[in-house]
Amino acid sequence: MAQGAPGAGSFPNSFLVPGTQTSFKIGGYVKLDYTYDFGAQQTNGTGTGVPFVSPVSITSDRPGSIVVLDSEQPAGPGLGLGGLVRVDLATGDRSVISNNALPTGGQQFDTPIDVQYDACENAFYVLQTGFTPAAPDGRVLKVDGVTRVRTLFASYLGAENYALLLRPIVVVP
Repeated sequence: MAQGAPGAGSFPNSFLVPGTQTSFKIGGYVKLDYTYDFGAQQTNGTGTGVPFVSPVSITSDRPGSIVVLDSEQPAGPGLGLGGLVRVDLATGDRSVISNNALPTGGQQFDTPIDVQYDACENAFYVLQTGFTPAAPDGRVLKVDGVTRVRTLFASYLGAENYALLLRPIVVVP
């Protein structure tokens, strides 16, 4: 096995995150677009900007950077959690593209779990589960790549069952 590659986890059908004692068990469909070590940005002081709280998905809209969907990115007192954060791969600097405070108004992030970028529209599409009373139906928000404004792109029923298939289960020994 290559150095730094995931090994067998502590329970069936799981893998061990390299350099940790954390096992991941993933069920259902999982999409892995990029591999990136967020830990280096958080632990050794590389880069500046907002810290990650709970990164759940990654996409990219340009060379040299990635865009991370952080499901628990705080926007301020009284505002829901969630946001898109750009990471400059050369410096590690992190900046908010859009969260529930920036820009003001528009649709709010609420339990976001996945993001995709559409280069033709220069827009990010964010899948939300609809687990909370604030968003009982699942939704897809469209975040404009220029203005950063969040609008409702689609809503759907039954999001709870679909979302469970996309979320990894983290088990810390």
